[in-house]
Amino acid sequence: EYAQNPGLDPVSTGGMRAREVMRKVVLYRLYEDLRREWRFTQPNLEDVDLLEIAYRDLDSPLLLERLLQAVPRPITAAVLAGVLFPFALKVAAAVVGQPVVAGGLVLGYLVGRRWQPRYAVFLALATGGVLAVVTGQAQAMAVR
Repeated sequence: EYAQNPGLDPVSTGGMRAREVMRKVVLYRLYEDLRREWRFTQPNLEDVDLLEIAYRDLDSPLLLERLLQAVPRPITAAVLAGVLFPFALKVAAAVVGQPVVAGGLVLGYLVGRRWQPRYAVFLALATGGVLAVVTGQAQAMAVR
């Protein structure tokens, strides 16, 4: 109604209703845009400098970004590898200790990535859970 009737009185019932509807539409589009999905045929608002998000308690939001860009990629890759390495060791130990369940997890993930990428992790978890129960390797936990 704003575009069709620029002379609409903002304090009238119609004006307040039009403003509320417009606010909801803009909020919906903003939330969808921030998810960085291309449901609409426009680029992300931040990418084209039509939207700027400011953080109250962060003095310089670009400071961390600048620091990360200053660190060479091999170093950031090495830090990431150092963080992930213990997890990889635990996975390798699980494959040796319980090859059916661990293999099922990997197979479930690969199958999920091929046909339903969005649900690949869930399919891997479900496959591993079923195999753990079927092979008798599942243990009940006591919740206190």
